Amino acid sequence: MTTSNDTSRPETEREKTFETLKRDIIVAARAQGDDPDTNLRLRLALHRAEQTHMPDDMIERAHEQGAGELEAPDYQEVTYEGYGPYDVAVFVESITDDKARTQEELGELFEAHGGSLGEDGCVAWQFDQQGLVQVVADTVEDGDAFMLEVIDMGADDLKEPLYDRSGGDRVPVYRVYTDYEDLWGVARELDQAGYDIHAAAPTREATQNVGLESDEARDFMQFYEKVLKHEDVQDVYANWEST
Repeated sequence: MTTSNDTSRPETEREKTFETLKRDIIVAARAQGDDPDTNLRLRLALHRAEQTHMPDDMIERAHEQGAGELEAPDYQEVTYEGYGPYDVAVFVESITDDKARTQEELGELFEAHGGSLGEDGCVAWQFDQQGLVQVVADTVEDGDAFMLEVIDMGADDLKEPLYDRSGGDRVPVYRVYTDYEDLWGVARELDQAGYDIHAAAPTREATQNVGLESDEARDFMQFYEKVLKHEDVQDVYANWEST
């Protein structure tokens, strides 16, 4: 499927959120099947869309597009790398139906802020790729026992609960870190063990950071937010910290 009527670009933060969720649902269904009972990635994408109050008809349409029942763009998961303002390494994850267009638009955005896109691998080495499973803390009765359990499942680390606000609600979650390749295996084991999984996705942790003064940090965040608001961008990682 290559064409659809979804040609308008998101204009508000809410529309951007729904666009990001829609693409995640479509790609998840295409990658691992359209049955959420057997496709954990899809089930979590649908769950997150519901949590974010995405309209039911939009969720259903995205699910049907992923299943091939409705036309949809030929989305691909593509990454872009480069340096932003103050030589901060930036790694961009996207879902796009036109890699060249996305690269051109991101390149212009980077250049407008004194940065530049680079070749694949130019900054990836500055980030460790991991898996992150967020487990709703209320479903964990004993934190110490839970730590032993997740390590037995193949997880690398468990961090104490914090509040995830990405869905609009304050949800306390344990953060279970895994090797990238083990992400969905550990997530499935946690799911089968009866834990409420809030989210699961690959993530990247910077191995070294560039220190920015307060004014520099404000400038960089303006750039960062513009990249994140691009319609094709799913997530952005950068190796900076305040000094």
